[in-house]
Amino acid sequence: MASSLTHDRWGLVILALLARRPSHKGAAGRASSERHEISSYRQSEDSFLSSLLPHEMSHLILGDFIGREHIPLWLNEGFAQWEHNRNPSKTTPLPARAFALKALMDMDVREDRDVTRVALFYAQSANIVGFLINTRGGGRFGTLCHGLRDGKTIEAALSAAYPDDLTTVDALEQKWLSSLPR
Repeated sequence: MASSLTHDRWGLVILALLARRPSHKGAAGRASSERHEISSYRQSEDSFLSSLLPHEMSHLILGDFIGREHIPLWLNEGFAQWEHNRNPSKTTPLPARAFALKALMDMDVREDRDVTRVALFYAQSANIVGFLINTRGGGRFGTLCHGLRDGKTIEAALSAAYPDDLTTVDALEQKWLSSLPR
């Protein structure tokens, strides 16, 4: 049976317009997996449909599939950012300086006011997710998500999904870094 990130519990998704601005400047909206709700700050219809909606729907789908308690923030934001950047013209280039992968995996930028740090977190997370999907396939990424959903650690889930060469966070970081343009 093929891995899939779809789920059969979907019904109504609520969209709400928020008046207050987010805690950090880059946020355009937020998603709640528990309520199947997307909240958006005022923006153009074009921006909403091409950027915010795919990003926030990705949060809802991944959060519903894996479960909010099992999804690491870097993976959640990385997948959502990768999904909304699938159009190559919207891809955020990765700065030359990146966080060590273990540090990135421990970061929580939801209340961070350092716009540069937050942007790097999003860009690097999306780049790593893109690396996993584009070089190893969506099926293996689905297996990684299944492992996390089942309560495995990131290392155990990596090892199950990528048994040939990405069995540890260090191995993932080494392969990912070697894939980056010099």
